[in-house]
Amino acid sequence: MQSISKLTQTELIWNQPKFSKEYFVLDAGDEMYAEIWWTKWLSDEAIARTADSQWTFDRQGCWRDRIVAYHESSQTPIAQLVLPGLKESGLLLTGDRTYDWYRTRVLGEAWAFALAGGEQIFEIELGMHWFKRRAWIDLDPAQFTNSDLELLLCLGFYIAVCMDQDSAAVAAAVAGGTVAAIG
Repeated sequence: MQSISKLTQTELIWNQPKFSKEYFVLDAGDEMYAEIWWTKWLSDEAIARTADSQWTFDRQGCWRDRIVAYHESSQTPIAQLVLPGLKESGLLLTGDRTYDWYRTRVLGEAWAFALAGGEQIFEIELGMHWFKRRAWIDLDPAQFTNSDLELLLCLGFYIAVCMDQDSAAVAAAVAGGTVAAIG
């Protein structure tokens, strides 16, 4: 695995190597830069690892609407974000820095992290390829030196997957209610 600090490409892809596993790798060209996997089936807890760090991500709160990141050796949150819900935006707090998380397209599963009130760091677009989840990242090259970049790349993918799962759950509930009402 290569260190994200050596990253020179602006187009990255989160790939799911195997359809049956909630395991993903972040690739750029032929190089792997990060990996993330869910600890149990139907669990919100995931572990992300880069060449330099490892984190645990989880959802908390009554409605599971708060994303929290912990460094591998601590139970103290290093970052947290309340999932956007209807307003489709949120603020990620990481120590003394804040980042904006927001939807970038009306029709599409695409979001971005930006410096608080400033320039976009990257956009991530979630999709499918041969029944496997995939996410395309368009990274601003000016952000190669951002000290939070590896955390943001991993956490951004995790948040996008959580939001996608929430959308699927709502669609299933609506469809089930409609079928029950018709039946």
